[in-house]
Amino acid sequence: MAYTPVSTRINVQAVRGAKNFLAKDVAVGQQNVSTSGLAVETVNQAVVVMAAFTLEALLVGSDYEPWASFGAWALQGGTFALKPSYPISSKAYSCVVVDASGFKITRAGIRRYTANFKFRMLTIGSAPVNAGEVMDSFWGLV
Repeated sequence: MAYTPVSTRINVQAVRGAKNFLAKDVAVGQQNVSTSGLAVETVNQAVVVMAAFTLEALLVGSDYEPWASFGAWALQGGTFALKPSYPISSKAYSCVVVDASGFKITRAGIRRYTANFKFRMLTIGSAPVNAGEVMDSFWGLV
């Protein structure tokens, strides 16, 4: 992942690899209820790609600090780039964390933490067509 907190681009890598990577299409919409309350109309506004993964072993003094800094920055609404981990792709998907539950670090042991990330891919730049494209791009993750 790469993000730019001020004017310098910062790259953060999963040292021990990301696990459980999943991308899925999610319909975003609203329901309109008639004034009588008898009719409900569902309006589909867009289909967005949501993605998630887990880092199972962030170690203090190694990769915990950069990921914690990234998470604090991303929770403020910062846009970041997610890039596939294998070298043959030049794709980078612009993403944003949609709510505070989308980034969670949990203590797993002495000097060891796990982190769960959930975020939305933006429809700007090299936006994915659908979740299948994202899953194909990240085939190298386990």
